[in-house]
Amino acid sequence: MAARLLLALLLAVPGVVISTAAPASACSCVMSTVEQRAPETDAIFQGEAVGIEPGSEGRSVFTFDVLQVWKGDVGARVEVTSSNSGAACGLEMSSGQTRLVYADQRGARLTSGLCSAPFGSGGKAALTRFLGEPSAPSTGPTTDPSPDWFLLWGDGFLLDWLGLGRSGS
Repeated sequence: MAARLLLALLLAVPGVVISTAAPASACSCVMSTVEQRAPETDAIFQGEAVGIEPGSEGRSVFTFDVLQVWKGDVGARVEVTSSNSGAACGLEMSSGQTRLVYADQRGARLTSGLCSAPFGSGGKAALTRFLGEPSAPSTGPTTDPSPDWFLLWGDGFLLDWLGLGRSGS
């Protein structure tokens, strides 16, 4: 009888300990160097965060004014998506802060996180030694500045305005 009670306790206690453990959530980055990260990264730039918008699905959009570019075709203002939690390896910064950003192209968007940049790498000096002098951001527009004339045509507004539209519509 005592043996059964002892056996029951031994089986029940680990179950209580296991079932009450909360899931851990922490970012753990692998140490890397500029020489390891730069070749596999699509864009590397120094930028000032000018906007941070919480997005959907646990992601945020960081808008940067780009100051210098070491790698990639990076415009003067870019948006970078990241997890919105440092515990999930998302970027941790506020508007007005300047930092080196290592970003990867995912579809039409650049993405980055805490683990994207190498740690203790010597920053801009190490990048310049490895990739050469930085350049200015590209000057092309990031969005098409032309009006959406096709919307006016498709609606018939422009044709009516020119007197070429259907009468009575």
